[in-house]
Order: sequence, then C-alpha cells, then structure tokens
Amino acid sequence: MGQQLPPSQPQFFPTNTTTSMPIPAAQMNELVDFDTGPREDVAESKSVLADIEVKVLGLDAVIKILSKRRPGQLVNTIAALEDLQLTILHTNITTMEHTVLYTFNVKVASETRFTAQDMACWMQEIFSFIHANTSA
Repeated sequence: MGQQLPPSQPQFFPTNTTTSMPIPAAQMNELVDFDTGPREDVAESKSVLADIEVKVLGLDAVIKILSKRRPGQLVNTIAALEDLQLTILHTNITTMEHTVLYTFNVKVASETRFTAQDMACWMQEIFSFIHANTSA
C-alpha cells in the first residue's frame, strides 16, 4: 500500500486565524522611524507557568521564556511558533535543575504584524496548553 505519513504535531492556532495581512503604509511608521531606524516594542508576561519577555525590533523578535521543565515542551513551543508563521533563526536553551530558559530569535513575516504584547499573550496560551496536556 501507500507510504504512511508520521502523525502531525498539534496545531495551536488554526490556519484560518493566522492569515497574513499586508502592512499598510501608515503602519510602516510604527515599525520604522526613518530618522533613527527600527522601533523597539517590548512586553513582559508573568504567570505561574512561565515568565515571558518579548522584544520586537522591526521584523525581528527575541522571545525569552523561563519555566519549569516539562516533557515535550520545546517541541510543542517550536510547533506553535511555526503555526504563528514565525521563522526561527536561532534557539538557545539553558537549564538548571527543574527550570529552563528558552531564547528564540525569530523573523516575523513581512506581511504579518504582531506586537510584542500579542506574542507574549500567545506564548502564555501555548504554555497553558502544554501544561494542560503533559504530566510533570
């Protein structure tokens, strides 16, 4: 018979809710100050599950997540970032006993516009989903 495909990862954000939208010229001023360069947008979100910091500079972002280690957490987080149409450029993972710090350098697609606060809230939702679906 035909070749079997591996089971797919859970999709955190349905495809129809993450459609890309072009950046209108008026909003381009929010991304770039043409005198000083790209604008920085910073947000923090803390909960019992994770402390999250997001810095967006132009179309690049750094996402830092400090949380308790859980099985499958990294794979699920990467899958969720890809569902958000973020391109992961670099990942750093630091662990100490039962705690982990993930740092993701990502590229935001030029046709999407996420604020740092949007990204921080989504990451909290992702970690709530991971927590609800894993036993630690």
